[in-house]
Amino acid sequence: MSTMSETGFSYLQHLMFLCRSGEMESLRARLRRPLAFSPIPDGEGDRPLKELLRGLEKALRADRDLSFLFHANLLSSSLILAERAPAGLRRFVAERVDHKRFLPVGPGEAACWSAVPVAEAVSSHAALRYWVLGWAPRTPGRVLMPRWAAELLDGEAREAVENAAQAARRAVPGAAEGAFIAFPLCSPGQAGTIRGRSLGLPLGMAFAAFLHANGKGPAGPMPAATGVLDPDGRVRRVGMLEIKAACFQREIGGRALLYPKENEEPRECPLGEALPVGSLDEALFIRELYSPGEAHRILEFMRMLQDPKAFAAGCANLPPQWLRWAVANGRHTAIVESVLSSQKLFDELIGRVKAALNCWDLNLASAICAVLAPQAVEQSSEAFPLAAFRWFILNLALANHEGDVDRAEEFGKRAGGLLERVEEVAPDDAAEYFAHRMVADHNRYRFVPEIPAGLSRTLARLETRYAAIHPSPGKGFDRALGSLCGTIGQNFAFCGPRHLERALAWFAKARAAFGEGTVPDHAPEWKRQLHYAAFAFLDAGKHVEAENELCRYLESPGLVAIDPAALPRDPPWGHNLLARFLADVFPPGPAERYLEWAASFAFVPPGAGHPWQLWTYNVGRIALQCGNPRAAGLCFRKSLELCLGAKPTVRVMALLPLSGLLALGEDLTEFAAAEKQITAAAAHLNPVHFGAFLNRPLFKALEENRTRLAAFFPFMYR
Repeated sequence: MSTMSETGFSYLQHLMFLCRSGEMESLRARLRRPLAFSPIPDGEGDRPLKELLRGLEKALRADRDLSFLFHANLLSSSLILAERAPAGLRRFVAERVDHKRFLPVGPGEAACWSAVPVAEAVSSHAALRYWVLGWAPRTPGRVLMPRWAAELLDGEAREAVENAAQAARRAVPGAAEGAFIAFPLCSPGQAGTIRGRSLGLPLGMAFAAFLHANGKGPAGPMPAATGVLDPDGRVRRVGMLEIKAACFQREIGGRALLYPKENEEPRECPLGEALPVGSLDEALFIRELYSPGEAHRILEFMRMLQDPKAFAAGCANLPPQWLRWAVANGRHTAIVESVLSSQKLFDELIGRVKAALNCWDLNLASAICAVLAPQAVEQSSEAFPLAAFRWFILNLALANHEGDVDRAEEFGKRAGGLLERVEEVAPDDAAEYFAHRMVADHNRYRFVPEIPAGLSRTLARLETRYAAIHPSPGKGFDRALGSLCGTIGQNFAFCGPRHLERALAWFAKARAAFGEGTVPDHAPEWKRQLHYAAFAFLDAGKHVEAENELCRYLESPGLVAIDPAALPRDPPWGHNLLARFLADVFPPGPAERYLEWAASFAFVPPGAGHPWQLWTYNVGRIALQCGNPRAAGLCFRKSLELCLGAKPTVRVMALLPLSGLLALGEDLTEFAAAEKQITAAAAHLNPVHFGAFLNRPLFKALEENRTRLAAFFPFMYR
C-alpha cells in the first residue's frame, strides 16, 4: 500500500483533535465540506485510514447529529470519488454506513455524483452549504430526495429544487430520461431550516451538467453561483448578494461568481470576477468556457454572438475552442443568417480566414470556417457567387494544409461549380482555385501533365493583364500569376523527368512574374522557384544543375561554404532540400559535416510538421552512406513515427523510412500495425498509383520495389 500523505494524515488528525477537545461546531463546519474535496489519505502511515475513521466514528457516537453528518460525509465522498476513492474509505463505507438511511435509491442506481456549494444568507450573515447531487438514469421521477432532507426545506426551497430540474431539462432538450438525486450535506434538524430560492441556479447548472455529459457528471469545478431560477430558465434577483459573495470567497477561494443580472454587481467582489447572467443558458455558456482571468472576454463573446458585426470584426481575436463550442452548441445561428445575407459581413469573415491562413494559424482558420456550413454557403451563392467562391477556395486551401484529402475534394467541387460565373471578373481568385486544385490532386498522388481549358483561360487573362501593366517581362510583380505559374511548374515536375524542361520553363515564368532581381521585397517568392527546380533536377539525376540551383537558393558561393547551423529552420525548406541533395549525391565532406550537425541535437527534427519526416529520412540515408548504421536506424524510426502520426498523404510516405530499415537488414515484422495504416492510406488516396503495394503482403511488396520507390514518391515527396 502507498504511504499516507502527511497532509492527509494531518487533516484526519485535526478532525480527531477537534472531536477530543469538544470543539463540535468547528468539527461540524469541517464535516459539512465533502471529504472528496479534501486530501484523503490511504495507506499505512502512522495508522491505516480505516483505523482513523473508526476512531472518529467511536468518538462521535455520543452526538447523534454529528455521527449522522460524519457518515453522510463519508458516503457522499465515496460516491463522488467512485474508483478514485481510497480503498480504506470504500471498505469503511461498505461495512459501517447504511446507505438506506441516507439515500433515496441504492448507490448502484446512480451513474454519477457531484457536490455543489450554495451560499445561504440568514439575517446579516451567510454560510456555505454543500448539496450532494446524483443522476439515476434508470429511475423514474424528476428529483429524488431522502425524507430526512426534504423535511429540512421550506416551501420556497423545495420549489427551487424542482424549478432547477425543470430548467435543466429545458436547457438540454432530448437528454435521456432519469431522475436527479439531491440532498444537503447536513444532519437532520428542525423542519424548514433551509429557506429561500437562491439555491436554484447552482443546482440547475449541476443538473444540466449531468444531462450535457450524458450521465458522466460535471467536468471540473463549476463557478460559484447564486440566483433564483425559474422553470423556463430565467435567472431572477437574490437578496444579500454582497454577503453571499464574501461567503464564497471565505469558504472556497477564487472561483468566479455568477449572479443575476437583475442584481447590481457586488461593489467589491472578493472573488475578483463577477459575471451577470440572465438565464441558465448563459450560466452554462460561461461554465463551459470560463478560466481564471477570462471573465471579460467571455462576456464580450456572449455579446458578439448576438451582434454579427462585432463577431465578424473580432472573431479572429477569440480562442478557437470558443468558436467551436459555439458551433457545436448552436449558438452561432444569428451570425450565420446575418453573414450570409450581407456582402460586407461575408467579405469581412473571408478576410479573417485569409489572414489566419497567411499566418499559418490553421487552428483559428478551421474554427472560423466551421461557423458557416458549406450547404448554407452554397444556398447563398445565388446572391453572392464571388464571396461563396472565395469561401470555398479558402476551405480548399485549409484542407490541403491539414492534409484532409476528402474535405479538399468536397470544397474543390463546390468551388468548381461556381467557376464559370466568376472567372472573368475575378481572375486572381480563379488562379487560386486552380492552384489549390492541383495541390489537392498532388496530395492524392494524381499527377497529370495537362493544362485544362479553364486554367488556360485564366492564365491568358493574367498574362494579358501583366503585359499591359509591365511591358518589360520580369520588371513587375503579380502574385496571382507567379503563384499559378509556380504551381503549374510543380505539377510538371511531379509528372517526372520526361517533363523537366516544361517544369523549368514554368518556374522561370513564375520568377519573372514575381519580379526576379527587380522587386527585392518579394525575393523569397521568386527564390522558392529555384528550390523547386533543384528538386526537379535531382529527380532527373542532373546533380550539377541541382547543385547550382541549391547554391543560388541558399545564396552560397558553393556547396562547401554552406553552414547547416546558419540555415533558417522556419521555414525549413533549405534544410529539406540540402538533406535530399546530400543523400542523393553524397559529397563526403559536406555530407559528413551535415550529419555531425544533426547529431548535435540527437537527430531530433529541429521543428514541427512538414517536411521534417522527409528531412529525417534523408538524414538517415546520409548516415547510412557515412557508415553509421546506428544513426541511420534512429533517423528512419523517427521518420516512420512522424509519417504514421500524420494524415494519409504523409502517412503513406512511411514506405520510405521502412525501405531504409530494410536496407539496414532489420526485421519489419515488428511493424505489423504500421503495415495496416500504410495500406489503408494508400488505398484511400490512390489505389491505382499504389497498386504494387495493395492486395498483397506490404513488406514483401516493399522489398521487391525498394529500388524504384522514386516512381511512387516523385519530386518533393521524398
